[in-house]
Amino acid sequence: MKRRKDPYAALHREVMPFGTYAGKRFSQIPVDYCKNTLRKSVQLNPLVRDLLLLRIEYEKNWLQELKKDVEYYENLAAEYEAEAEKYKAELQEIHQQRSDNLAGVIDPFLRILRRRFAARYHPDMHDGSAEMMAMVNRIFNELAEEIKSDH
Repeated sequence: MKRRKDPYAALHREVMPFGTYAGKRFSQIPVDYCKNTLRKSVQLNPLVRDLLLLRIEYEKNWLQELKKDVEYYENLAAEYEAEAEKYKAELQEIHQQRSDNLAGVIDPFLRILRRRFAARYHPDMHDGSAEMMAMVNRIFNELAEEIKSDH
């Protein structure tokens, strides 16, 4: 398999021969320094000049690639958010259907339970009293209200 040549490999290999960044690889030199050196230096070694220009180009291309990546991930995030909203709406619909079904099951169940408690604690029964029957009625009325408020 043939290896693709990196056009910026020289930036990582060659070192700056003079100035503040002497001995540093061109890939480590700030772009502003490269621009100032090109602007201020009248007679530059052609290799150094080309490497400084290459460093500036590398930074520019890197930023363009970074912007493309950011745009790609922003679009991807927007797609995921839209999909999440769709699933959220579906889940809410399913929850509502289940709640409606559950209410249809709970209401008759509560009526049966209320009758059983009323039969046991009604004042006319042996263990019954008006206070106990009032408590049964209050509890079942609160449960019924709670179920209605959930829908």
